[in-house]
Amino acid sequence: MVKGNGINDESVSLQRDDVGPQQFKNGEIHDWYRLVLGYSDHLVGALLDEFKLGPEAAVLDPFSGAGTTAVECKKRGINCWAVDANPSSCFATKAKTNWRIDRSELVRLGLEITSAFQKRRGNLRLLESDRTTLYVTTSGMVKRGWITRSRLFDVIALKHAIDEFTSASRVRELLRLAAMHVLVHTASNVRFGPELYCGQPRNDPVLDAFLHRVLSMAADLEATDVCPPAETFVRCADSRKLSAKLINAPSAGFDAVITSPPYPAEHDYTRNSRLELAYLENVRDVMSLRYVKRSMVRSHTKGIYKTDCDDVHVTDFSRLQRIVRRIEKQLAWKTASKPATDKTRDCGFERLYGKVTQEYFGGMRRHFRALRPLLKDSAHCAYVVGDQSSYFQIKIPTAKLLGEIAATEGFEVTEIRKWRERWSTGTKRFLKEHILFFRPSTPA
Repeated sequence: MVKGNGINDESVSLQRDDVGPQQFKNGEIHDWYRLVLGYSDHLVGALLDEFKLGPEAAVLDPFSGAGTTAVECKKRGINCWAVDANPSSCFATKAKTNWRIDRSELVRLGLEITSAFQKRRGNLRLLESDRTTLYVTTSGMVKRGWITRSRLFDVIALKHAIDEFTSASRVRELLRLAAMHVLVHTASNVRFGPELYCGQPRNDPVLDAFLHRVLSMAADLEATDVCPPAETFVRCADSRKLSAKLINAPSAGFDAVITSPPYPAEHDYTRNSRLELAYLENVRDVMSLRYVKRSMVRSHTKGIYKTDCDDVHVTDFSRLQRIVRRIEKQLAWKTASKPATDKTRDCGFERLYGKVTQEYFGGMRRHFRALRPLLKDSAHCAYVVGDQSSYFQIKIPTAKLLGEIAATEGFEVTEIRKWRERWSTGTKRFLKEHILFFRPSTPA
């Protein structure tokens, strides 16, 4: 599966039958919930093969996102620990790795819920007082066209029907995940490219889409019968504060880390999952949203707070500091070029570009520092990261910088492998994504 000096994702995707002992075809389980900024299951499968990891291994994904690493590990009978600061990501990972259920019960309840839908849909008092409705409305998502009030009520009615029918059922998480998928991809008007934006209104029936998702889930679960047994441990936590006790890590340590952390760019990861966070009632107001953001590695200017101080951990990295000085110089030039009477002279969030760059790499240094004690000395680490030029189009070689930082926290970089190139709509250029491979340093 390795071609040239990197993993060719397209070539891997054409060889789906050799992913594991079972016969998965094109993304079963993974398609229950995906993130536009996530990596592919084919890449994870190729890395598991490259590291020669079998059912006896323990894998960690400290930025688990949609749970791609966890699902691929479970398909192969490998125990996986998935950590993420975003509650909607943790919910999705738990649901996608919950295979010990009765598939006939899943279908039966799905049908009963669709039949009982109209009763909840007609209760306007229930729908208007729902926490999801209140937040989506007061936060301006309805006004901005993310979703119409009528379509929102459809999904809220579905949510209440699920909760009433499955209060003591093991399939509740799967049904709620199906409804969450319908909320984003059927009921709402949001699109991802990769940033969230509003497209033309969708008109597909919510109930039909929900039942289709339920039937697809039941069909996908048939392929799991031949999978070796494996456990998935999901923890909603800040990856900068990892500890064996916090995530109940294996006493012998992890054999591998396969993950994709956020990139230092203007991607607000909570914005792309805002509807999901509202649906799950993890975010109900400004304070609850801020709580989620503060537990994340800083990667965009709207996530910077006055008390942030991770930048102090990277003041001694000369390559990074040269980039920051270039950003600050460009900011000073832009500020000076505007008349003193120009109300935009303070450059808005642009004035935080240097700060967020340092906060990101400082936060990642804290992460590497916390990670090292959790690994076996023979462990393999693979971090999928992308170069960036979001800040005044000044290039940030993310993989190289993270490699330098990891080297100061007990690791040695073994390879920086080009994975793919992606088109940046903001800078109108191709940017490279790499896989940063490193291992614990050999004691002197």
